[in-house]
Amino acid sequence: MVLVKFINKSGERVHLYNEDGSILRVMENAKRFDRDPKSGTLRTSVISQHETPPLPQPDPKWIDEVEWEGEVSDSSPYANYKTIIFLAGNRVKLKKRLFEKVQELKWPVVTFLFKSPKMKMIRERLDRDSSVLASIFLNGIPVRKSVSPSSKYADYRHWYFVEQPVKKKLPKQMEATEIIQYGEGFRNSTELKKLAKMRFEEEEREKVKLV
Repeated sequence: MVLVKFINKSGERVHLYNEDGSILRVMENAKRFDRDPKSGTLRTSVISQHETPPLPQPDPKWIDEVEWEGEVSDSSPYANYKTIIFLAGNRVKLKKRLFEKVQELKWPVVTFLFKSPKMKMIRERLDRDSSVLASIFLNGIPVRKSVSPSSKYADYRHWYFVEQPVKKKLPKQMEATEIIQYGEGFRNSTELKKLAKMRFEEEEREKVKLV
């Protein structure tokens, strides 16, 4: 487990997620008082003649940001960052640890990143394999995953899911978005040869299973 500090400056409610997509914590709207302003400053209590009356409590303070520091598992998408700041416009600012604890994964490894102006999370079934559970991708936070050598993702170091407005013209009252995918960081010739060998070996294993 590692400790991560979350800061909400977005001005709206923020959901933090576990690896399976369940809710880890809900961070409420960032703009609020630290206590009920209607409670006033005077505090009353029953005291004896030898006790000092309670001091007036200070005026309520306006909190401009909500912070929460909590532990997450080493495999969490949040784990590589010491601070995660949620900003307005569905933007996320990440502050890496001085000594990043990179999770050991079986090669080939691809870093996936989901970017959206509105959506907070998507579930994607990689390679459309119905036998594998859908993966969770959180907006603005990179996720490293092992993929099959025969996967369409394997030739790239980075793969992006980007939500954008639909390009075809629609009536003004009908706004629609779509998620496009693309890879970046094409692997070098040495890595591509290694992938080709792994794909061949995988195909041979599949042939043996069919016999």
